[in-house]
Amino acid sequence: MSQLADAAPGEAAANELERLSRELLAALAPARDDERYTAPESGSWSAIEVLAHAVEFVPYWAEQAAGVSARDDGGDRPFGRTHDDPARIAAVREHTKDRYEALALRLDEVVRSSASTLRAIPREGWTRTAVHARRGSMSVEQIVRQFLLDHLTEHTAQAAAAVARNDQPAEGDVTKVFHCGELKEGCAEVIRGSSTEDVVAQAKRHAEKEHGHTEHPADKVAQVIARIRDE
Repeated sequence: MSQLADAAPGEAAANELERLSRELLAALAPARDDERYTAPESGSWSAIEVLAHAVEFVPYWAEQAAGVSARDDGGDRPFGRTHDDPARIAAVREHTKDRYEALALRLDEVVRSSASTLRAIPREGWTRTAVHARRGSMSVEQIVRQFLLDHLTEHTAQAAAAVARNDQPAEGDVTKVFHCGELKEGCAEVIRGSSTEDVVAQAKRHAEKEHGHTEHPADKVAQVIARIRDE
């Protein structure tokens, strides 16, 4: 959804939302409960808290986008919320101890509903605007991109990193392995390391040297993490 002005913008946005939610669950599914529920460091979120946050914010911002798209005004009315909104914070705190399986199922449900909401936004709705308290005037396209899709991408990387930091093996533990061919068709490179973070660092260097990728977007890193296995 690099350009929502292309054909079927709602379909493109919905497809990307569905893909990103699958990547989030793929990053967390192989983890143990202690990896999911433990914050890697003081002041940070555990992976389960990230998942609980996604369950809340995905429908919130899809509905906000749909609401703005239906307005027929000058585009100067407010929308949305800020980072310190009490409802946003409460949604994480209230579900910190929920079972992973229940939250994963709930994410699937809200993503299906939210994808339908995005698909229903008419073409002319994507250019309508409203004013955010901190970011100023934004179009529906920008709302969906920044508050929903980019937001979910960032939190997927955060959750995957939280699991990885909780998965530091002691000396003599199993080796972590990643097969580049699972993401880059035709590549036979097999990367091994003592931890998930070690393998990710090696994978980045390999991608730069062999595949010419000088940037490492959060969603791509999350895809690598989701495919790292114990050897």
